[in-house]
Amino acid sequence: MQIEQSLLQGFLALYEPLLNSFLDNQCFINQRVYDINSIENMGLDNFKKITEIRKPFKLFKYFNNVYNGECNYSQEALVNNTVFLNKSSSFDDIFDSSININKNSYIELRKEKYFNVLGVQSISDIISVLKNVTLKEDMWLTSFFTHSIENALLKTRIEVFLQRLFCNVILNQRINEYEQFFYAALENEYDDYIEQLKNTFGVSCFTTNQFSQLMWSFYANNHKGFCLEYVIDDSFNLEPDYKLLPLIYCRNRPDATSRFVPIMDDTTDNTKLWQLYFHGVLRKGMEWALSR
Repeated sequence: MQIEQSLLQGFLALYEPLLNSFLDNQCFINQRVYDINSIENMGLDNFKKITEIRKPFKLFKYFNNVYNGECNYSQEALVNNTVFLNKSSSFDDIFDSSININKNSYIELRKEKYFNVLGVQSISDIISVLKNVTLKEDMWLTSFFTHSIENALLKTRIEVFLQRLFCNVILNQRINEYEQFFYAALENEYDDYIEQLKNTFGVSCFTTNQFSQLMWSFYANNHKGFCLEYVIDDSFNLEPDYKLLPLIYCRNRPDATSRFVPIMDDTTDNTKLWQLYFHGVLRKGMEWALSR
C-alpha cells in the first residue's frame, strides 16, 4: 500500500505542473473547451462567428424584485421589456471586468512616454519648465514644452498629469519633494485608467440555466424574486453599440500591460475593442462556469 501511495505521489509530482500548465491555457465558452491563446488571436469578428454557431435559443435573467429607493428595476424590466445595464464595479465578483495591468510597469512606460512627448530627459527637466510658469486662465501647461502634441487624448492626459504636479510641487512650494509627487501623479493616473477600463461597458448578465438554486438565492432575493425568459431569434435585434456575447471562463488573468498601455491613447478600433472584451468584460474565473 505504501509503495502504491509513493508511486501515486511521484506520478502527481511529475505530471501536476504539466496538467496545471495545460489547464492554464484552456477556457470554457458556451460549455465547450477552447485554447485560450487561439481565442485571443482570432479577434472580435471571428469570436462572434464561432459563438454564433452555438448561440442559445433562449436566455434567462434573474431579478430580485426589490425597490431600491428610486424604482423597482425588476418590475420595470417585466412591464416595459427593458434591461438595466450596470457598472462592473457594482457586481459581486470583485474581479469582474478587471484587467491585469501591473502598476510599476505602467508607471515606467508612461514616464518614458511623457519624457519623449514633452522633449525632456528627466523629472527635474519638467520641474524646471513648470517653475517658470505663471498660471493663467485657460492656459495649457503643455504649451510651455517644446514639442507639440497632436493626439488630443494624450494631450489631455498629460495636461491633467502636469496640473497635478504643478499644484503639488510649485503652488504648494514643495520643490524638494518633486520626485515623490511625480510618481504620485502617475499613480493617480493609473488608478483613473483602471477605473475607466473597468467601467467602459454597461453590462447585463444572462444565463442558460433557469433552475440554478444558487442563482435563485443570490440574484432572486432568496427565491422571492423571479426569472424572465428571453427568446433569441431574428427579431432579437440589438443596436450597433450593444453586443450579446458569451463569457470566457478561465483560470487566470495574464499581465496585459504590454497590450494596453502602448495603445491607451489611440482611438478605439476593433483590435483595441477586442482586447477590452477578451481581458476585461468577458473574462471570468473558472469557478463561475457552472452559472453558465
